[in-house]
Amino acid sequence: LLKADGDIRISVNVRDGFPAEGKEEKAAFKKWLLDLQDQPGLNEQLKTISLLPDTRYRDEQWQVMLALFVVLPLAVAELRRLFAERGMNDHVEIAQAARTALGSTDEPGELAMLMDYRIRHLLVDEMQDTSIGQYGLLSQLIAGWEKGDGRTLFCVGDPMQSIYRFRDAEVGQFIAAREHGIGELELESLVLRQNFRSGERLVDWFNRSFAAVLPRVDDVATGAISYSPSVAVADRAGQGEVAVYPLVDATPAEEAQCSANVIEQCLETDKTGNVAVLVRSRSQLPDLLADLRRRNIACEAIEIDRLTDLPEIIDLLALTRALCHDGDRIAWLALLRAPWVGLSWHDIHTLVRNDRNSCVVELAGDPDRCAALSADGRTRLQGFLEALLPYRRTHAARSLRERIECTWLALGGAACLSNAEQLENAYRYLDVLGKLEQGGTLPDVAILEQQLNDERVSSTGDDRTRVQVMTMHKAKGLQFDHVVLPGLGRTTGSGSTDVLAWLSVSTADGAGSMIISPLGPRTELEKDPLHRFIERSAKESERLELDRLLYVACTRAVHSLHLIGSVASRKHGTELSRPKKDSLLIRLWSLVENEFEARFASMTATAGEESTDDDEPVFIAPEIRRMAGPWQTPVLPAAPPATSQQDLIAEREVDYYWVGSAARHAGTVVHRWLQKMAQGSIANDCLPANLEAVSRRWAIALGVSADDIAAVLERVEESLQAVLLDERGRWLLEGPGHAELRLSGAADDRVDNVIIDRVRIDDGVHWLVDYKTSSHEGGDLSGFLAQEVARYQNQLKRYRDIYRGLTDEPLRTALYFPLLQKFIEVDVDQTLQGAFEPELA
Repeated sequence: LLKADGDIRISVNVRDGFPAEGKEEKAAFKKWLLDLQDQPGLNEQLKTISLLPDTRYRDEQWQVMLALFVVLPLAVAELRRLFAERGMNDHVEIAQAARTALGSTDEPGELAMLMDYRIRHLLVDEMQDTSIGQYGLLSQLIAGWEKGDGRTLFCVGDPMQSIYRFRDAEVGQFIAAREHGIGELELESLVLRQNFRSGERLVDWFNRSFAAVLPRVDDVATGAISYSPSVAVADRAGQGEVAVYPLVDATPAEEAQCSANVIEQCLETDKTGNVAVLVRSRSQLPDLLADLRRRNIACEAIEIDRLTDLPEIIDLLALTRALCHDGDRIAWLALLRAPWVGLSWHDIHTLVRNDRNSCVVELAGDPDRCAALSADGRTRLQGFLEALLPYRRTHAARSLRERIECTWLALGGAACLSNAEQLENAYRYLDVLGKLEQGGTLPDVAILEQQLNDERVSSTGDDRTRVQVMTMHKAKGLQFDHVVLPGLGRTTGSGSTDVLAWLSVSTADGAGSMIISPLGPRTELEKDPLHRFIERSAKESERLELDRLLYVACTRAVHSLHLIGSVASRKHGTELSRPKKDSLLIRLWSLVENEFEARFASMTATAGEESTDDDEPVFIAPEIRRMAGPWQTPVLPAAPPATSQQDLIAEREVDYYWVGSAARHAGTVVHRWLQKMAQGSIANDCLPANLEAVSRRWAIALGVSADDIAAVLERVEESLQAVLLDERGRWLLEGPGHAELRLSGAADDRVDNVIIDRVRIDDGVHWLVDYKTSSHEGGDLSGFLAQEVARYQNQLKRYRDIYRGLTDEPLRTALYFPLLQKFIEVDVDQTLQGAFEPELA
């Protein structure tokens, strides 16, 4: 015991584990430490109890550390080279670049000076999930701020909901910031107590349960967060329900059946409420999702399924492997069993039996073996081989992705899908395949499967879907009428051992440090006290975060919370075991143990009444999915005739017969500038400063001669100046809509491609406007404009007919003459006869 200035610190140096290795001795030692904390007069003064390893590296560890000092900088340099080559970055690199640009407190960079001048108020949400590096960045941003200088830092967070440690979140920093501020800036703490989400009985259960589950006091070093009780609002008085469903020795299928029963009951009891199924790991869901599908309960699964778990992807993967390698026997057999072929097991066995050396595709071409198949099997096999023949070999002009897609379509793979989600999944697979292929094949199919394992897909429901399935992490920030937590007694897999172990330590004043342990020989792993200390500390932090994860999951409920878990029995079913130590159920065991004991007692009491005869196993033949008959690609309807070359020439003559090439090129340049102004890429309230230089470059690219360049530039500037001075011109450029919109569609019984200069949306009306940069010298302006309207009426009608496929909103068409500052609405359905007086705007 070291005493200094009233503080008491206890440091126990343990180099070979605890002082005693037996369980009873360990428990006694821990009890001594806990009892010491409760000594009168010492509780407030006791600051630290730690089990410390040796503070020195061994020679083997120094060798690893020195090697890492050489390798890691080279790895960082190579990573940054790849970032620059591919034009991309990750979050860590961005954060490091930001901190580098800001400089240090003593030597701030130019960016820090600029930020200090411009930033007056900072709001940081989800503060409890902030990393040490992000705290450092925040400290640099507010360096030099003082209380009362008019600048404010507002941080919002709930440390009980800190569940992102795998993203380097350090909740201990939140505690330190609350007590000591950030940098030199002190913070005023405000605790919110009211729970506006959950019913009163749910809130009371949260207060009772998590006061026992979460630690009693906060601890910066370990990230321990004590429970902060809440109060339900008056509107939720008397509401809320918590139900526990104890299971003993239940299989995953039985647990899934119980969970599905609970979900079904919630849907029947509350006809309008939604239900959330929250799990710790995706691996807990396959049985439950299958049970929900059997019951026709529609659900929305958020990033749950792996691509490789989906039937449509399994078939596509088999097709890819088969076409890449004739000798991939498993892939070829899976292909024969796929829905687009659908051979029976008897036919498959007949085809390949007694021959382990030949390829499946060779056996399929053996007349004797084909003759031994059933009549239906021969028909299916022959159709499959004929459809496959054009795509079996690589082709220089066809990628592997294209070859797989064409084969899949030819075999009828798309026809075997039941919804749009499966089709989207199939094309996600093809996109992954296209990124990995080399020279029309795959260098390693294992890399493809690994990439597919990392691809998570969501199944979306419709407006009537009331069940959502997701992980507990995904549910943070959301709320649901009913929450079901299945699989509480199950655990997740453990990770692998890293070559470099480290522990980030947050001290009480907010300063951060790090303990690093490079592994020496693998045989010394279990004996390395420093590594074991880091491992124990990390596990303790993970356990504390697991408590908070359970808190987050439970508090998503508005009306009801349903807890489902299973524990095992022991000693031949005569005693009830405790839940697994890494499960969520063990955290709630003191609260639900009695219900599990009652369930186990009732099972034991009825066990003697049940028949002791073993049930005979029931074998069920899996149902085969296959097409009813040979697949025939449907004949597509004839497409409308395309625009002929003569029509295009005629249109071009209609547009330009009255102007010279210089004026036409000037119109093209004006259109480009108006497009940029309408899209907001340049200002639309004044002429661009680089107008002449850019216009000259565009005009030269269009082929304008040196003699005509000055006249073209003058016409461009005159047109744009007229638009900006015209109220209707500014209305066209400033409002919402589209510029230079390219569309294809059917109009006048033919397929046409059009470019609409401007679509201006005003109070729900879509104006389709065509710019005309022509000018008029002399009198009879109305006559000139009437001719223009007649000339372009059919063109605007095509715009209207094609655009009509995009919206049901009202459509109106118009011509706009920038040089004349005239906006003319054109009724494309009106027959122009005789003199026509346009409506000028």
